[in-house]
Amino acid sequence: MLSITSFVCLLLLSLPLLVTAQNIHLSSIPHLSPGVFKGALFRQAPFTPTTEVTKALFENWDAKDFIAVDDRVRGGKSQSYLEVDSKKKTARFYGHLDIKTLGNAGFASQATKSDQKIWDLSKYSGIKFTTLEGDNKRYSISFKNTFLNQNPDGSQESALEYKYLFKGRPRKSSYFVKFSDFKPTYRGRVVDNAAPLNTSDIRVVQFQIASGFGQQQGSFSIKFQDIIASSL
Repeated sequence: MLSITSFVCLLLLSLPLLVTAQNIHLSSIPHLSPGVFKGALFRQAPFTPTTEVTKALFENWDAKDFIAVDDRVRGGKSQSYLEVDSKKKTARFYGHLDIKTLGNAGFASQATKSDQKIWDLSKYSGIKFTTLEGDNKRYSISFKNTFLNQNPDGSQESALEYKYLFKGRPRKSSYFVKFSDFKPTYRGRVVDNAAPLNTSDIRVVQFQIASGFGQQQGSFSIKFQDIIASSL
């Protein structure tokens, strides 16, 4: 007489033949999965890990690739600078944010020169960036699809930009932001129903600090270690 253990083993050994004969898919049998047996009929497809593809937006930081776009072009007194440390491979965005001259309004920014480079990031889903030695003020990274020339007085025409806001933390901080999370804005206001960012034709990358109508002011400073497009 067969023991219970022997009976169960015999049943399991004969199950693949029964399933094949009856043309029953194993996934329809409760508590069993295609990976239970090693036979070809039930073998699971091998797991293939996703490989991240990346692209650095700035292989080497160069302050000459940027230009100040501050509220001074509208009569304000805010001023920004970009300082590159080639040894540590960082770029420090710093300056002074004034809100008194324009009545609680003020902004300071550093933007890439429109005639320097065009980025095609259509193969990527977002960007990763790392900041250092922030001051707890709110900053933004923006992308623009519009080519803008700077006038002799330093002013520029306003254009639609896609912006992501973040807090500049004192400690080293890393972020991953999907392109879909960059909000379309025009002169600081979100634009509803705007076309999505054209990631194949990015003309401007910009760092900015704004007063938020009097919410922050004074000296500011934050360092960027890297900005990398990622397929994640």
